[in-house]
Amino acid sequence: MALPPAKTHFILPDGRQGEGVEVPLESANERWSEFVLQDGTIFRAKINLIQVVRVEGEYDSQGIPLYQVNAQPALAFMHVPENLKKKPQ
Repeated sequence: MALPPAKTHFILPDGRQGEGVEVPLESANERWSEFVLQDGTIFRAKINLIQVVRVEGEYDSQGIPLYQVNAQPALAFMHVPENLKKKPQ
């Protein structure tokens, strides 16, 4: 038996109080994006979703519901040039 969606309250970007319904993830494909900087550093990044809430009664100009996303970035440094690293004391 499925539980009813959890309701939550939060502040919208324009300062208004918002109410929404938590939307559980059904599946996720969390692939890494890789970045190469001009200084030779190479790192990977991805976003880990913690919570997705569909804001009740709020839509964009195309009629798509507004979603409030709680996420945390993840970084993995693959290569950092030796000349950029702090030398051990």
